[in-house]
Amino acid sequence: MRTRMRWTVCVVAVGLGLVPMTSRAEEAVELETAKEGRSTLVMALPLSGLSSQVGAGVEQAISPHVALAGAVSTWGSFSRQYAYIPVERGLPNHHWGVGVDAGVHFYLTGRAPEGFWVGPHVEMSMTRQYTENLLAFSGGGLAGANVYAFHSRRVDYGGSMRLGYTAIVGPGLTVQVGVGLAALSSRNSDFTPTIVSTGEGEPRLGIFASSPPRSWSVAPRMTVGLGWAL
Repeated sequence: MRTRMRWTVCVVAVGLGLVPMTSRAEEAVELETAKEGRSTLVMALPLSGLSSQVGAGVEQAISPHVALAGAVSTWGSFSRQYAYIPVERGLPNHHWGVGVDAGVHFYLTGRAPEGFWVGPHVEMSMTRQYTENLLAFSGGGLAGANVYAFHSRRVDYGGSMRLGYTAIVGPGLTVQVGVGLAALSSRNSDFTPTIVSTGEGEPRLGIFASSPPRSWSVAPRMTVGLGWAL
């Protein structure tokens, strides 16, 4: 009788010891299953392209190792310089822009949309700039200078190759980091200056150089995304 009781106690103790291990194993399987069921990422992009850009993006897995990605971003800045002509006047200088980006991510590890990936992107953006400047006059001083407003627009388009890593943390929290290099073609348009404040004399418009109408450039790309997996 005592021997049977001892064996019973041992079996119960071993069973109780295996319960936490079984529970942890089941939780791990459930988490992995939940990750496999998530195929869409929705992310905020506090760092996109350049340090001054912010945006939002979405990524959709179309197979176990391929996902389509898209993003939209915006940026801008404002500054003001002061001149005395002869009273103090603020001369603003501000620009803003929007851009769109689309790409394909090929996942080298894990299951899309999680793991290490590499893929091509295409992008297009438009930037507008507004600047006020003083124009000098022949034989005149700042007191008689005109204030002219200059408007310009730049359109950039091109492609890039990127690589990165996407991690789904916990139930659905997602973190994504990507880097790359882009080749861009730029088209610049300078619009006719307009008078903001009239002084005396004739302005010499030739002292302001315009941007080249078309140019090429190579620029780095870096994105940091934080969002949710659906």
